[in-house]
Amino acid sequence: MLFQFVKLTTSIMEGFKRPDDHAEWMNIFQLMYHMRQALACAICGKIVSNPYTPVQESCHCVCSSCHVENAQMSYNCITCRHAQASQDGFKLNSDLKHNAAGFLLLCKLIEEKGIVQKWPSLSLPNGQGGPQGGTVTFSKLIKEGIDAAKEANDECCLSESFRKAKVKQRRKPCRCGSGKNNNGRPGNLTCLGQRCTCYKEGKGCENCKCVGCKNPNGTSLNEP
Repeated sequence: MLFQFVKLTTSIMEGFKRPDDHAEWMNIFQLMYHMRQALACAICGKIVSNPYTPVQESCHCVCSSCHVENAQMSYNCITCRHAQASQDGFKLNSDLKHNAAGFLLLCKLIEEKGIVQKWPSLSLPNGQGGPQGGTVTFSKLIKEGIDAAKEANDECCLSESFRKAKVKQRRKPCRCGSGKNNNGRPGNLTCLGQRCTCYKEGKGCENCKCVGCKNPNGTSLNEP
């Protein structure tokens, strides 16, 4: 797959130098279509951004959605069926993930260069490398790649937001009244001022190290 991606990237870079060469872009289109098929989910057929493949052999890939629901899926491949029956039969294929990300970036680059507008009628009919019983166009393939890139970016943003939200939820326990300057005698306003992070956020002092806590939202069990 890596060799296929490098070959495709090199061909596209050369193609940008000759945007009017029909034969060259037809060849690029064929390379892109075959790579798109290699990056297609074996269940839903969409381009995968987070590909899962059988641990035993990377024969087919499935997207993250189909991977979660794979117990309800049926595979034609015997290796995939065996992987489905195992609890850890599939794994996230990082190499394939990088190739998929690169392919989506190439689709965006081709769109930005205006190549799609130059060759709107470029197509692969059945019998010439196209899908069985149908025709795939260059513009449709590029649009699919761009849409998949947007979807992958949205998933990444949601995941990042969720991660930041979880980090934000974590806060250090306060230590009000436990300092050396208190001489073991915390003040009457322990955990009642803005210096107490728990009180400031309107939360109780749960699992905190404060001593003589007066937090009205919930006090710790540490006594002076």
